[in-house]
Amino acid sequence: MAPESSRDKTETSTVQTRSTPDRKKVSGWSWLIRIIAVCVLFRWLNNRFDYMPMVYGLNYLLPKACVYLIALFSLVALLLSRSAWIRWPALVWVLLTCGVQIGFYRSTGRGFSLEEAIGFLGATDAIGDCLRLYWKLALPALVALIVIGAGVIWALRRYLVEVGPWWSLTSLPALAGALALAWQTQGFASPFTTPYRVTALLSYVMATRYAGPREQPLLPAPPLESERVPHLILIIDESVLGCELSINGYPRPTTPFLEKHPGAFWNGGIASSGAIKTEPSNRMIYSGLRFDQLPDAADRMGKNPSLCSYAIQAGYACECLFAQSFRSLVAQDLHAFPPAKLAYTENLNPVEYQREFELISPLQAFLQAHETSFTYINKRGAHFPYAMHCPEDRRVFGKGTGADCSWSFDLLANVNDYDNCLRYVVDEYLSRLSVALEASGKDVLVLYTSDHGQTLPGSLGTNAIRATHGYATLPPITANVPLMAFGFGPKGRAFIGKLAQNDTLFNNCTHFQIFPTLLRAMGYPPEQVQKLYSPSLLDRLPRPQPRTYVGDLGGGKHCKFREFPPEQNGIATNLYDEVMHWKAPPAH
Repeated sequence: MAPESSRDKTETSTVQTRSTPDRKKVSGWSWLIRIIAVCVLFRWLNNRFDYMPMVYGLNYLLPKACVYLIALFSLVALLLSRSAWIRWPALVWVLLTCGVQIGFYRSTGRGFSLEEAIGFLGATDAIGDCLRLYWKLALPALVALIVIGAGVIWALRRYLVEVGPWWSLTSLPALAGALALAWQTQGFASPFTTPYRVTALLSYVMATRYAGPREQPLLPAPPLESERVPHLILIIDESVLGCELSINGYPRPTTPFLEKHPGAFWNGGIASSGAIKTEPSNRMIYSGLRFDQLPDAADRMGKNPSLCSYAIQAGYACECLFAQSFRSLVAQDLHAFPPAKLAYTENLNPVEYQREFELISPLQAFLQAHETSFTYINKRGAHFPYAMHCPEDRRVFGKGTGADCSWSFDLLANVNDYDNCLRYVVDEYLSRLSVALEASGKDVLVLYTSDHGQTLPGSLGTNAIRATHGYATLPPITANVPLMAFGFGPKGRAFIGKLAQNDTLFNNCTHFQIFPTLLRAMGYPPEQVQKLYSPSLLDRLPRPQPRTYVGDLGGGKHCKFREFPPEQNGIATNLYDEVMHWKAPPAH
């Protein structure tokens, strides 16, 4: 056979080159720079479309950005791998997790976070109903994700870079980091890309937080003819110090409405919170946890029958009105009852000081629509930065920290901001709420407290930790909260009259009295409530009652206990005296 000519070889080579594109071998810094360019592109897309699932949580803070870029690099290494055994399973994993993110965003307006993870695992029996209700909302976004994702991966592998299989091992430390962060921060893994974040959150909740469906009520339903209050409202405020309300002796008039109407409510003075962070405090109250059940190694906070389950058994319609997203609290109840019996309303107005005020109208409508009702209100309150929670025209106390709301150790400015905040989100809120409830003509009982207190920036103890609560090393003022009750209609006023007759309550209560008090107001027999739960506000308490709180992030098996000292009852008149120089006499 005659040898091929050089011209034939050239034509053959040319044909081969055209049929199989010449992929340049890219290595080292060259392809790393290209991948970083892709990351920058995703960052730009995130600025344009804030729900982009691949870039959820990225911001310009260097630590979070570095964590995000490492996670994104490992994800790119999986999707652009030369090995189909790595690339295709990774693609399925990405589509499933991003599908969860997009599905939740399209159906709820939010992405996938701790609350959604708890709700997802707590409502697996309702997945079919959710798919039937929301598939039309989620399907277009999911199809777009699959088409665009497949196209981008194909284009990157064909024209930009392919990654060796060994680089896929970078996903292991990224996944380990996401899991470690979820455990360390009790469910907050936002700096990671969606696949790692969703996987870490579901793993964390399944391993530590999901105790299965809540138990059914341990007490039988009360008789309908019992002396109960038809409408009950529990308000858990945010970061409100009991000792900084002027009704408790604070020299500044932070509660002028309450001071003018002392007969309209019962004041329990200074109470001790169960914990010094929002989530465990709310969970302790909602689940009726007793102090002697701490540490809560068995997660009774997630397992005990809840306030809503007891209320529904007693014939009350329930509604949760939240001014800060906290669905994890009621997630294990939401799937157990139809919306007609347990409704959830959330207001996340970017103007934060308007949120709880805008929830008064839905509350009025709910009261008018039901003969008996129980409403759980979680306020946005006085969380730091304080200046965000008070409009400019309501600020009456001195110069604050400024409009940027950044951390400042200027104690005087922080006191001014905080006092303005309390006057608006506590006193004015309770004023408007009282007017609305009085006008309703219903028999209503309102219990009011805060999840925890505050250590204002610049106070003793905040120099080493830039935090106002949540750490055991902070002083006990972080557990200093108010406790009040308001009664409307004959039955509501009769109930707070009983509290006024109990001389063991003032400056002697804790969060652990709230759950049994509400059970008593629902008509559950006192002897049965006393057997299972803490003493209520209708019971005589030891005086002084030993008060202790959980001084860390939660109430689990490693929680730290701190004593709530009696001195907390009398600090109002000389609080911040070093910068305020009060004229009032010292506390006795």
